[in-house]
Amino acid sequence: MIFKNILIRKSSILPCFAVLVLACSSDNNPKIEAIPVDDTQESTIALKNANPNVLVGSPLSPSSLDIEKYVNIPKTEFSTGQSLWYARWNGWLGQREYNFTNLNKTIDFMDENQIISQVHMIIGPDFYMPDWLLEGTWSGEELDALLKDLIFAMMDENDNKSKVDTWNVVNEAFDQDGSYSEMFWNQLGWEDDGSGLSGEDKINDRHPVFIRKAFEYCREKTSKKLEYRDYLIESSNPENGWDKKQKAVFQLMKHMLNSNIPIDVIGIQGHHDIGNVDWVTNVNGVKQATEKFKSLGLEVHITEIDFGTKDRSWSTALAEQQKSDYYDFVKNAVEGGATRIYTWGIQDGLDTGWRTNEHPLPWDENLEKKPAYLGILQALEDTK
Repeated sequence: MIFKNILIRKSSILPCFAVLVLACSSDNNPKIEAIPVDDTQESTIALKNANPNVLVGSPLSPSSLDIEKYVNIPKTEFSTGQSLWYARWNGWLGQREYNFTNLNKTIDFMDENQIISQVHMIIGPDFYMPDWLLEGTWSGEELDALLKDLIFAMMDENDNKSKVDTWNVVNEAFDQDGSYSEMFWNQLGWEDDGSGLSGEDKINDRHPVFIRKAFEYCREKTSKKLEYRDYLIESSNPENGWDKKQKAVFQLMKHMLNSNIPIDVIGIQGHHDIGNVDWVTNVNGVKQATEKFKSLGLEVHITEIDFGTKDRSWSTALAEQQKSDYYDFVKNAVEGGATRIYTWGIQDGLDTGWRTNEHPLPWDENLEKKPAYLGILQALEDTK
């Protein structure tokens, strides 16, 4: 799948990213010349203090939590953070066999440092699921039990049900055209739509039962916030080619609310190229998307944002454009009502391997602030 003029292939990049989140190894990355923040511009205000209405953070790399320079960033800059868990990559080892080591490590770090925690993710598309699960033959009752056991184990482990503020329960259930992806968990069946929508606003006649079950099992264990998350829902402009996906996610949210399925948060992802942000900051962009989901009574979190370049070279011009892109996106999202902003990592290259060598994040590979940092800071200050 190729995003409009963005050239990010979701299916090929995300699995690599997930592995590297766990391994956090990119020793072969070429070094680049740093373009740090001009000291004369730098504010003494931390990101977390820039706007009292918005929590700011990033996923945390468990293998970097012993590095003083790294941990000083979330300690001083962030009010929130994410702990990542992927079933496929050494997360879900077998029936009732789980590896929550890195999940717990980052949750405990946030708990100890008064950083509000969010977990990504419990259930997602098949390429996030382990082979032993996908290749097995299961009855409906067995699948139901597997789903419930996983959720209960993750919640009970380390008392995570009390420590974690927000749970990304289901991630990326839709294809680009708004139809549901062919997912392993769809075997649990379907239920009729209860959104009350009609015409062009009604994209799907039925919804997968596993979504209801996953959210209900989470609610059995915790009263904390439950989130659905997806990408390419920032724009409702049909010229961009995925307005139906935003409509489909909105329909699911309406269905869940009307059907008493517990849901508190919609998470909007945003992985973009430097200099190509106008399509989500113009009319029918992220501001309007945020307002639309917020009108349902849901919190809206911008859960994953970054702006990278396919050109491995780096320049002052690219750094300044990235600063402008972060400013525009964050400003529009917060003006629309977003209450949390997460960049998809802290530092370029060495942090998680996400978009390695594309320089997408607010700190460089040496953990020095980039101009992008100031773009986020200014957007938060201008919207308070």
